[in-house]
Amino acid sequence: MLKIPTDNLVKFVAISGLIIFSFGLYGLYYSFELNREINIAENQRILYWQKMDEMSRIDFDRALEAAKKREIIGYNLNKKNTINKTRYYEIMHETETDKIEFSYRRNKLLIFITSSIFLILIGLPLFVFGFRKWYLKDIALLSSNNNKNIIDNTDSE
Repeated sequence: MLKIPTDNLVKFVAISGLIIFSFGLYGLYYSFELNREINIAENQRILYWQKMDEMSRIDFDRALEAAKKREIIGYNLNKKNTINKTRYYEIMHETETDKIEFSYRRNKLLIFITSSIFLILIGLPLFVFGFRKWYLKDIALLSSNNNKNIIDNTDSE
């Protein structure tokens, strides 16, 4: 089992920095994947609404032309033309709702990216500082041990 080296603060800082930095990198990677998925969903939805909008506009324009012809002849608007106009406005409202939903998703993504960058900016200095101090401390211990061995060897001779 992996034990956290709490006996030495430098080792603890180094490993904690590495973990925080890793979470930040994973968060950044995940946010880019999430952004790609949002883009795909948004593009599919936009294409759908453009197609629906074009179809409704064509139907609405035809209904208006038919209504104008009927008014000239003396007929009133029938229920079908009113339904087409209502459907057109429903589609426009649903499109606006989708825009708001995607805007909300983008804001959440921006918060996620910002927090990931924050974790990276906190973890990287801790990681570098901790491992640098840890490495320098180990080098100092090794050199002091070598000096002791050299002194012990000269004393024994």
